[in-house]
Amino acid sequence: MIKGNYIGIDASLTSTAISVYNENGYFFFSYFKNYTKPTKWTKELEFVKFVGVEYSKDEDYSIQESNKMWDYQQSVECMVNDMKEVLVDGEVHFSQEGYSFSSMAGHLIDLVQLGTLIRNAMTKDLGAGMTIYSPSTMKKETCGLAYGWTKKGKKVIKYDTRNTIGLAGGNFKKHQMMEAMYDYPTDNKLSEFVDAFYADMMTMKKVPSPVDDLIDSFWALQILMNEKIHKKFWILNP
Repeated sequence: MIKGNYIGIDASLTSTAISVYNENGYFFFSYFKNYTKPTKWTKELEFVKFVGVEYSKDEDYSIQESNKMWDYQQSVECMVNDMKEVLVDGEVHFSQEGYSFSSMAGHLIDLVQLGTLIRNAMTKDLGAGMTIYSPSTMKKETCGLAYGWTKKGKKVIKYDTRNTIGLAGGNFKKHQMMEAMYDYPTDNKLSEFVDAFYADMMTMKKVPSPVDDLIDSFWALQILMNEKIHKKFWILNP
């Protein structure tokens, strides 16, 4: 039995998602901007705890910045309290994806602010150990867990990972992250949901929110648990 608590967080201004695993199983949370009532997709995600978050606005720049800080703090406090309800005794470890610096400047600044508050609360309030993965590492490790690694080179050994159609893990988008979950042998409510609606969602131009963020948080959790516990490195051509 796995001891302690492991948490994967996908921080987003519109849909922060959190996946938790401990001896009691998986728990999923979504903090959805302006969420007031179930949508077509959230109705099917009955195993997820949804919390609506709102960000106030003001024409005065200074007041607006103060409002952002207050709103983000309230959201993060809610996240921590929700996690406390499902955590068990023992160590707490969490992982979070780093930032993509190709994002628009204003959006990135706000996301960094929210992400920093989350990291501070996790380490300070929950005493959690922190692991941060770059966006490219997240994609590659997801691909490696789902499809394995290929050894290349003779003098200098390198490892490459690709999905079933030969797409490199580092080039994964939202659809490939979902496809990897569909192909990955795991038993939880989120994977059951993906299995049930996979065909429909793969034909959509965009993976619907908050499904895409929940999947990202799930992979952050799986990669963390593999690093800390399982330590599996599936080599296809040993």
